[in-house]
Amino acid sequence: MADIRIGVPDKGVTVVEWLKEEGDFVARLEPVLRFRADDGTEDVLRSPGSGVLARIEVQAGSSAPAGGTLGRVTIIVGGT
Repeated sequence: MADIRIGVPDKGVTVVEWLKEEGDFVARLEPVLRFRADDGTEDVLRSPGSGVLARIEVQAGSSAPAGGTLGRVTIIVGGT
């Protein structure tokens, strides 16, 4: 198993809502959170691989700078 990060896009964001909870299984490219970018646009971030949402590092309502880590997914061997 390996951890990979759910990273912030190229601009700062505020987490609007986590669509999954820690410990939930997530499929590759499944939406895991909604965010609002500093420019006011809203979008979703998708899981970078299939596995378990191991850790939420930035809670809903909190902000993160560009390049930051919002959470981590533990990848299940064979899941990409």
